[in-house]
Amino acid sequence: VFEQTRALFFHYHQIFDAYNTYDGLYNLCYINEHAGKEEVSAEPELIEILVWLKENQPISKGKVNVAMGSVLFMWHDARSSEEEPKIVPDMSLLKNASLHTDFEDVIIDSERLTVHYNDPELQIDLGAVAKGYTVEIAAQQLDAGPMPSYITSAGGNVRCGQQPLDG
Repeated sequence: VFEQTRALFFHYHQIFDAYNTYDGLYNLCYINEHAGKEEVSAEPELIEILVWLKENQPISKGKVNVAMGSVLFMWHDARSSEEEPKIVPDMSLLKNASLHTDFEDVIIDSERLTVHYNDPELQIDLGAVAKGYTVEIAAQQLDAGPMPSYITSAGGNVRCGQQPLDG
């Protein structure tokens, strides 16, 4: 059961990875590279989370915006820089990037499993939701499987199953 759950987390990690592509996988990095130019195929799991986010976006009242990738990637690049001291991204570049963060510009076709960005400079970053979302997927599988008593923790996202049989 542990190996199955670990494989599930690894699978979702590859799909939600905004920094690396993987052979034969239409993951988030692939989508970010191509969806601003044309409608592109996406993995079913990626379509599923994007649709879920579209449906649940009003709940966050603007506090969670996965379309902030163009801004967040600048900070990631600055943080990963070899330069010492680390350089803060240029404010004018950050302001420009912030103009390309409207999640309504993400067009999802859940039947054809495709995504298109109406704004070619928009980028998605699922960092604010991916771990918690994946923990819930894992919990659903564990709840329905042979091991409903569990604790899973993924970087601060903790989920507990049923009480152990021994009390």
